[in-house]
Amino acid sequence: YFADNIEALAKDGRMSLQGTMGGAVVEKVNLGPVLFKRLRIEGSALRSRSLEYQRTLSQTFQTHVLPMIENKSVQWHIFKEFDWENIKNAHRLMEQAQFTGKIVVKVSHEHWDGQSTMSVINMAGLLIYRISARKPIEYLLLNDSYENHKHWYPPKGRTSGTEDELKCAIRETMDVTGLRAHDMDADSAFRAEVKYVDGVQPKQVVYFLARAVGRAAVRSDGAGVKHQWCSIEQALERVVFQSMQNILTSAEKYIEDMRDRLVGKEEDGWRARSGGIEARMGRMTLGDTRGRQDTRRGEWQDNGRQESRRGEWQDGGRQEGR
Repeated sequence: YFADNIEALAKDGRMSLQGTMGGAVVEKVNLGPVLFKRLRIEGSALRSRSLEYQRTLSQTFQTHVLPMIENKSVQWHIFKEFDWENIKNAHRLMEQAQFTGKIVVKVSHEHWDGQSTMSVINMAGLLIYRISARKPIEYLLLNDSYENHKHWYPPKGRTSGTEDELKCAIRETMDVTGLRAHDMDADSAFRAEVKYVDGVQPKQVVYFLARAVGRAAVRSDGAGVKHQWCSIEQALERVVFQSMQNILTSAEKYIEDMRDRLVGKEEDGWRARSGGIEARMGRMTLGDTRGRQDTRRGEWQDNGRQESRRGEWQDGGRQEGR
């Protein structure tokens, strides 16, 4: 629609690009009208903005715009409304491109109270983070390049029957990341819910927090699924939905409030692990102090006896074949 939008603009008009749903490449565009009508074309992307800018923008919208919507001083044209269970009809109408204004699909609270004709799919996941005294908090996000390479999300999966939510979250995380149970310190005190409709299917996801313990290693990327440790700024840019951004923001504040205790726990764990390694190394090196290895010659020496590289023993001038 780029050429049509250029044609529709009046003199001294301005076009603001907020997305590229039709593709980022526009071919065979006549730039003559842009010059003749003195048009301005500009773009904007919220995800490339800083977290502080996004907060200020959200607060400004709530303060200045929402009141105008509530008192109806600002209105928009609604072409037709559909119940969410008739969303297929809404898509057919949109595909016909024979409408002006908004097509609205309504989702009521009844769909989340068990009164919907379609059951809700329940899911659970872990928002895994790692923390240290010298680095910012980092969050583990996944990306499925086959489904949506732009959408990053924490590990999650479907609950089975009456399965405990936290147990499901841990199980699904282990399956998709390769982490083991002792690699994660789950915190059930932090619990956040997300409710949304995927196509026509209502879903509900419960997220818990989990701290990555020690040098927990996520398995290599496979089957199109990638992973990345992200700072809060990077994570907010990568997740698509506002609801997930809100969870990340809440988690950051929750963790920061406990930073001193969490960092101390991490350092204590490292000292304990280091002590275990040193003990194991001690058992290896202190078992027999009589035998020493000269690594430069690759030979063993023991009280004057020498095993040469020729596979022979020498002791006091006597030589015996092995």
